Amino acid sequence: MCGMPYKDLNERTLHLIEKMEALALVSEDQTCLTRTYGSEAIKRANNLVLKWMEKAGLETRIDNIGNVRGRLESTNFSDKTFIFGSHMDSVKNAGKYDGPLGLLMALDVVAQLKQKDKLPFNIEVVGFCDEEGVRFTTTYLGSSALSNTFENEWLDRKDDLGISLAELIKKNGGDPTKIPNDALHPDECLGFYEVHIEQGPVLEKKEIPVGIVTSIAGQTRLEIHFKGKAGHAGTTPMSMRQDALCAAAEFISFIELYSKDLTIPLVATVGKLITAPNVSNVIPEEVICSLDVRSPKNEIMENALHDFEKTATKICEERNLTLDWTVLQKNKPVYCDSDLCNLLEKAISKTGINQIIKLPSGAGHDAVALSKIMPVSMLFVQCKEGISHHPDEFVKFDNILAALSVSDNFVRELIQVHQFPNKVEVKQGIFKI
Repeated sequence: MCGMPYKDLNERTLHLIEKMEALALVSEDQTCLTRTYGSEAIKRANNLVLKWMEKAGLETRIDNIGNVRGRLESTNFSDKTFIFGSHMDSVKNAGKYDGPLGLLMALDVVAQLKQKDKLPFNIEVVGFCDEEGVRFTTTYLGSSALSNTFENEWLDRKDDLGISLAELIKKNGGDPTKIPNDALHPDECLGFYEVHIEQGPVLEKKEIPVGIVTSIAGQTRLEIHFKGKAGHAGTTPMSMRQDALCAAAEFISFIELYSKDLTIPLVATVGKLITAPNVSNVIPEEVICSLDVRSPKNEIMENALHDFEKTATKICEERNLTLDWTVLQKNKPVYCDSDLCNLLEKAISKTGINQIIKLPSGAGHDAVALSKIMPVSMLFVQCKEGISHHPDEFVKFDNILAALSVSDNFVRELIQVHQFPNKVEVKQGIFKI
């Protein structure tokens, strides 16, 4: 490993893992790791990360949406900023590496810079408050606030307890009307870098510790409402029923069959189902289901959405039901910046890894929202069996060590580029200072 004695990297990796274990204990559920947006667990996690940021010498704050932000000022009074970090929230019954690994690694790398490097640009380390979108079914709340793509209509959305996003922000000390004040301006943003577990089996199969992310799949989230008519389970003839659950089941089966076509790069998931009145002896009158559709190609995603809505409409017409089809959020595929990826390739080579793996991400990341105003880059880290969103998430010590070394080298490459910009070929403007 280049740039730092192996022993020092070992010690840093151990400290990083210790922090990750400490953060994993912060949960709203005593039986598993669950840390959803705006929860008391998120508040406790925020305070823990703020303490670590302050110890690293960063200027800290929590913005109005709830992002934890630590800033390291440049030594030449630059008005440019580079963003590092990952997300603080989790799915329900989560693993400990998805999000915290990237955030804590960013913090560790920047802590080293505070000790010895002259910075030609500012650095912000951000713990994004809501990447998963579990509570309000709207992902990237934190990063959309930074990129000024936050939509005010989201403030009216309510969680399962009937609490609106606006109410929750106020409860946690934020001001919904001031969310735009926390946004970064495109002219000040040099780029974004995130380390994340792969959430797939490619790197493990190839026995390579890290890989460069080339793109992030497009994603659409929807809420679909089937409305029928309740009736007695014992007296209503089958031919006269308006069963919303049967309609939903037929629709979900169609989605699965459609998405199994191996010629179409598409995945579709119904992960949430709410049935009313939800008793055993009454025909279901209403069903609300989620739908998550993803593809690396926007045209394929759009065609699928059209086919899905057409099929849902037909099913409801045949069963004498009504349908509400609501798009909650839509993001096109995002491509990682080629210049930053080239720097990342150099960083990997200097670490001593002799094979460069480039791969797309089927999962969503905060880079999607941030790509609206800045170049983005990501490093995937090998994880056991590609398992993610599950307590069995695991990353070997050596793979964390490799990712830490690569990240050190990547930051050095960035600093070198901005200290001597005339020696670098400018392609997309990211090296202008």
